[in-house]
Formats: sequence, C-alpha cells, structure tokens
Amino acid sequence: MDSNAEVRTGQSDGRNDGELRGSSFSRYVSVVRAQEIDELVDFGESPISVITSALSSSETLYPKMEDYVFGLITDGRAKMQLTYDGCRQFQPPAWPGRLIVFPAHTETLLELEGKVQTVSIAIPADLARSWLSGAGVRDFSGFGRLTLGTAIDPFTRAAMERMVACTRQRSPSNDLLVEHLGLTLVMHLAQRANPGLRRRGETRRLTFAERRRLTDFARSQIGRRIKLEHLAAVLGMSSFHFARAFKESTGITPHQWLLEIRVERAVELLRSPQRMTLDAIASECGLANRSHLESTLQRIRGVSSRDLRHPAANRQITDQNEI
Repeated sequence: MDSNAEVRTGQSDGRNDGELRGSSFSRYVSVVRAQEIDELVDFGESPISVITSALSSSETLYPKMEDYVFGLITDGRAKMQLTYDGCRQFQPPAWPGRLIVFPAHTETLLELEGKVQTVSIAIPADLARSWLSGAGVRDFSGFGRLTLGTAIDPFTRAAMERMVACTRQRSPSNDLLVEHLGLTLVMHLAQRANPGLRRRGETRRLTFAERRRLTDFARSQIGRRIKLEHLAAVLGMSSFHFARAFKESTGITPHQWLLEIRVERAVELLRSPQRMTLDAIASECGLANRSHLESTLQRIRGVSSRDLRHPAANRQITDQNEI
C-alpha cells in the first residue's frame, strides 16, 4: 500500500481533507488515506461525500464516526472480515456488488486479504436518521447486517455510481441530485436491513398553491445551491415526506423539476438582447459551466444555445436544406 497516496478533492475553496465536515469525518479520511485513494470529493455545502479507492490486504481499524459510510465493491476479489465494536461477524467473500457498511458511532475493524476497488458514500448520521425517522424507523442497528447479505443489489450499485458520476461535473443542480439519491439510497438500505419495514399510510399530494410556492422559491434562488431540506422547509415538511409527496404529485423528482426551471431561465437569457456569455448564463442558472449548459439544453429541450440565439439563421439553413 502506498501510505503517501494523493488525495484529490472536488472543492474549489482551498480546504484540505483535515477540514472536511468536522473532526469525525476527517478521522475517517486519515485512516482511509493510508489506502490507495483515487479520489475524495466533498460536496461543499452538501453534507454528503464520495470516496473512490483501492483497498489492499490489511487490517484497518476505523474510529467511531458521526457518519454512516456505505462502501460498494466495484472490482476485484478478496476475503473479508468485519468486527463491529469487538463483535466479530461472519463474512462472505468480497466481490463486485458487495456492500461494506461502517455504522455510525461504531468502531469497525476491516480485515482484507486481496485487493478490491471501492466507491464509498459518507452520510452524516443525524441527516440519515432524520430521513429514517420521517419514515417511522426507530431502530438503526440493522444497517450493520447489510454487509452479511449475499445478494448483489443492482439498485444500490446504480444509485452509488450515479452519485459518483455527479462528482465529475460539480454544480448546484447536481448537488441536489446527490442529496436526493442519498435519501433514496438510505431508505432502500433501511428496507433491506428491516424487511418488515413498510411505508405507512397514503402519500398526500401537493396542492396547486404549494407547487406555486415551490416554483416562486426556486426561481428566486435559481443561481444558488438548493437543498432538499430547503424545498421541504418551504412547505413545513420533512425531507422524506416532501420527496415522496413531490414525486406522487408531479411524477418526477425534485432534481428533475428544478433542472427544468434552470433551463427555462437559461432559455430566457439566451433569447435576451443582453448577450451574456454562455459561462455567465450557466452561473446565473446554477449550472456548472457552458458545457453543462449546452448538454442540459440538448437533453431537455433538444436545442443548442445557437438555436436559441439565432433562430432566424437556423430556419434559413433548414429551408435551404429542404429545397
């Protein structure tokens, strides 16, 4: 193992890993740093962090933390043994699709014989518990049992890989997606850990007035990072109940809806005679950069910035091609 492995962060504010989200998580980083870290991304204002790394044969003691860390093995094979607070657990072999759980407030010893590539998601315990409490979960001890499962979970893998993909292009819109994916992932894993857990009652639908309040709020904050809890607070709801009610009412996720609003604003600016630069428009609308603006316009509206800025010229070209 390379004890001097480089840690690359996705931040632009100059913080180092020792300053990432308090002392608890920085202790975790200091332990993982001894492994072969490929990348560590802290989402700035978002409380969720993503780590991609290669773990080699070792015995590594992880301290008690204020975070739940879910590690997904993406490549390689190894023999694995976990010990939670001195209690040794039986473990199946580690191979792609297996989940390694580091429960919050638990000292975890990981013994590994072999080498694996992993993607880990760190979610603060208080945030995860607020989500779960909204669903009526009171016993959080079941998360540790997830590591014992033998079934490969396609949903968990897809959600975590989507979160990692968001780290490749940082923007306020992607940060909301990461938070929503985090909530969905935690609820999914909670149901795996507690098979008897069922959703209680019917999900209520948002009223027209509530949806209007959300739209007004989003438009007023369009260039900023808008968290799930911000949207939920507008209606005085928990993040969990808000996410369910929103999807039930609109058929789409809050991230998809907010992206539509950002694109709507981008279209207005592109058609405006002010002629802002594409990077300025992207920033104004909460998108990462001009490339993100172009790809989002193409994906959602099927047009380019040129189509919107020069509609007459493009119609003329189309007419000529049809002659």
